[in-house]
Amino acid sequence: MTSLTREINAEDALQLLQKKMTTLVDVRAEIEFAKGALPYAQNIPILTTAERHQVGTCYKQKGQEAAIQLGHRLVAPFKTERVSAWAQHAGSDGVLVTCWRGGLRSQIACTWLSEVGVPSLRVRGGYKAMRNLLLGRLGNLPPFRILAGLTGSGKTELLHAIPRNTVDLEALAQHRGSTFGGMGPDHPQPAQASFENAVLFHLPRSGPVYIEDESAFIGSVSLPQEWVSHARIQDCIWLDSPLQDRVRRIWAEYVMLPLQKGVPREALLDHLIHRLVRLERRLGGARTQDLIANMNSAFNQPDHWQGHAWIGQLLAEYYDPRYHFAFERSRKKVVFQGDFQQCLQWIQSN
Repeated sequence: MTSLTREINAEDALQLLQKKMTTLVDVRAEIEFAKGALPYAQNIPILTTAERHQVGTCYKQKGQEAAIQLGHRLVAPFKTERVSAWAQHAGSDGVLVTCWRGGLRSQIACTWLSEVGVPSLRVRGGYKAMRNLLLGRLGNLPPFRILAGLTGSGKTELLHAIPRNTVDLEALAQHRGSTFGGMGPDHPQPAQASFENAVLFHLPRSGPVYIEDESAFIGSVSLPQEWVSHARIQDCIWLDSPLQDRVRRIWAEYVMLPLQKGVPREALLDHLIHRLVRLERRLGGARTQDLIANMNSAFNQPDHWQGHAWIGQLLAEYYDPRYHFAFERSRKKVVFQGDFQQCLQWIQSN
C-alpha cells in the first residue's frame, strides 16, 4: 500500500461512521451487499455480481493468479468510472473502503485511489470485522425502558419526543409492527443482517435506552434473541390513550397519509383488504367479511367518522385482546402509567 493509504481497525471505522464523519464505500458485489450491509454504506462494487461469478469460476478451475488477471481484464473498461465514484465519497481523511474481510478487493481499490491522488482508509478485517464487533455488543446491552401501550396509543410519537437515548426499531425495520405495518414497495424491509447491524450501530452504549414494546418479529425481520431476552426483564412505561384517539391516529397514518402521498384509493383499499384477509384464520370468516364490508364503506366516505368503524372493531376484537394477553404473559414491570404528557414528563424527570 502507498503512503496515501492507511489501515484502520473496525472499532475506529465504526466511530467515524457514528460521528457521521464519512461514508463507507463497500466494494463487495451487489449480491453480497444485499445480504448484509452497514448504515451509511454505499455499495460501489469493484466487481459486479456477474463479474465476481466469472472470477470465482476461474479461481476454481485455474487458480488465484488466473482469477486475478481475469478480474483486472473485466474491470479495465470501467476502472476510471468506478474509481471516480469511490472518490466522490472522500471524507477529511480520505475514502473509507471495505470489502468482505479487508482483503484483495479493498486493497486494490485503495491502490487505484492512490494512483489518482486520493487518500483512503482500508478497514482491517473488512465488513466481517465490523459486523462481529457490532454483534459483540449483544453481550453487554444497556438498561432499556420499554414504551408499552395498546395499538395506536402513540408509542412512536412518544419515542420521538424523547430527546436522546432512543432506538426506533420500527424505522430501522421499515415496518410499523402490525399486520398493516409494511411501509410499501418504496420502503422494502432490510435484510436480516442489515437490520441487526443497524439496531446495534444506533444503540447508545449506556442507558436507560428507550424503545417501543415489540415482538421478536417486526414484519419479516427479527430482533436478536439476546435482545429479546434482555427486553423481557426491563421496566415498562404504559401509555394510555382512549379508543377513539387510537382509531383517529390509525386512520390518519394508514389511510389518510398514503392518500395524501398520492397512493390511489383503490390500490390502498386492495392492500388493506389483502392484509386483513391474512388474519382470517384468527378472526373467523364471518368477522373478516364484516370488516371488509365496513372497510369498503369507509373508502366511499373517507372524511366521515362512520368510516372509521372497521378500525375500532379490529382494535377491540383482535389487537387489544392479543396485546393484553402477550403483555400479561411477559410479566413486565410497569414503573409508570399515564397519558402522553404524563409519560413524557415522567421520562424527563427520571
